[in-house]
Amino acid sequence: MRKFLKKVCRSYQGRNFASRWVRNILARNWVKKVFEVNIATLWFVAVVVTPQVEVANARQEIENLTPPSQEVNIETKTETTLAWPVREPEISQGYHFGHWAIDIVDSKDKNIFPIDKGWVSQTVYSKFVAYGNHLTIQHPGGRSSLYAHLESISVKA
Repeated sequence: MRKFLKKVCRSYQGRNFASRWVRNILARNWVKKVFEVNIATLWFVAVVVTPQVEVANARQEIENLTPPSQEVNIETKTETTLAWPVREPEISQGYHFGHWAIDIVDSKDKNIFPIDKGWVSQTVYSKFVAYGNHLTIQHPGGRSSLYAHLESISVKA
């Protein structure tokens, strides 16, 4: 028995027999494929299936918490508080990433009106600023409006 244990546990190129035996088994292609399929299946279950099951369970819990609702008709009245700054408005450029405002033009009339009561807090005359000639009006409640790309600025009370 001692001779057998010495033979099994002897070193082979710096490694013992057991690690050599395991390495030879794991180096076979069919064993690699089995491990690859199992790992891929575990990944799919962990990343795709489990979150969907959790979402479905959460939805079920929400449905259990909220009673079925009856249809309720609510009449709302929209009140306009802001006015258009021009008589016949056309939106020349919309609100999007990189352009955090809308550009409103009136091709027929050059006059611009404030959208709400307020006072002129800033006027800038410049060809080199992105807004060009522009002015800012401060409104009650902390709001402000910017009127940019103006040919000229003339403020009347």
